[in-house]
Amino acid sequence: MDLDGLDAFFAVVQHGSFTAAARSLGVEPSATSRRVAKLEADLGVALLYRTTRQVRLTEAGRELLDQGGPALQRLREAAEEIRAADAALRGLIRLSVPGAFGRRRIAPLLFSFLERNPEVSLDLRVSDARLDLLAEGIDLALRVGVPREPNFTRRLLGTSPQAFFASEQMFCGAALPDSVEALAQHRLVLRREGGQVIAPPGLAAAPLTCDDVETVARAVCAGLGVGLLPVWLAEELPGLVRLPIQSPIPPAQIFAVLPGGRRPPRRVRALLDWLVLESTP
Repeated sequence: MDLDGLDAFFAVVQHGSFTAAARSLGVEPSATSRRVAKLEADLGVALLYRTTRQVRLTEAGRELLDQGGPALQRLREAAEEIRAADAALRGLIRLSVPGAFGRRRIAPLLFSFLERNPEVSLDLRVSDARLDLLAEGIDLALRVGVPREPNFTRRLLGTSPQAFFASEQMFCGAALPDSVEALAQHRLVLRREGGQVIAPPGLAAAPLTCDDVETVARAVCAGLGVGLLPVWLAEELPGLVRLPIQSPIPPAQIFAVLPGGRRPPRRVRALLDWLVLESTP
C-alpha cells in the first residue's frame, strides 16, 4: 500500500483540510489531493467527503482511521528504530524517583549512565509524593510498593528487605530482643507510608512516627528507639546493630513504571535496561 497516500490521508484528517495537511507535510495542496485520490483508487472506496468548506470522513474512511492509524504509527516507530540503531542516544528523559532510595541507590547509577551517554540529559524529580505522571510529562518512574496506576506498564526491578535495627548504645551489652513480642518492652521509632504506619500488630506506641525513612534511621542512630528499616539503608549507617528478629513485614517491591500506552523512546528503554543491569546483585 502507498504509505505517502496514508500519510496524506491521516494528515488531512488531523488538520481538517488539504491545505493545512500539505503545510504539515511540506508539499503542495495539489500533491496531497493526488495522494489521497490515488489511495482511494487503490482501495476502491471513497475515504473523504469533500466540499468547499470542509472535509469529512466516510464510513470507510473512519474504519481506515481506526484500524490503520495505530498500524502506521508502529511502522513509523519501527523505521525510526532502524535509523537510530547505530546512533548515539540523545534527548531528554524525565525521571521520577522516591526520596531516600532515589538519592542513595539510584542517583549513582544515573550519573554513570549520563557519563556513558553524553547526549542524554535528565530532568530528575526526587520525591516521595505520588506525582501524576501524565500531567507532569514523566517518561519513567521508580516506585517503592505496587504502583496504583493499573493501566501503566510496570516492571519489577527487585525487592527491598526490611529488618529491625537499634543503636549499639541502646542496649549497652544487654541481650538483644529476639522476638516481636519482646519489642513491646522497648521504645520504637515508626515509619508511615501512604498514610499507614509500618509496624507489627501491638507495637503502635512510639515516641516518634515519621513518613521520611532517613529521619527514622537518624532517630534510630541517635538511640531514640528500635526501628524497622530497609536493610540497604541501615547497612550504610555506622553504629547500628541488626536485631535477631524475623521481620513480619514482607520486603518492599521496587517497580519501574512507564506511563502511557505507546512504546517509549529508545533512550528511555536504554535507561531502564541500565538500571536493571546495574541494580542486579
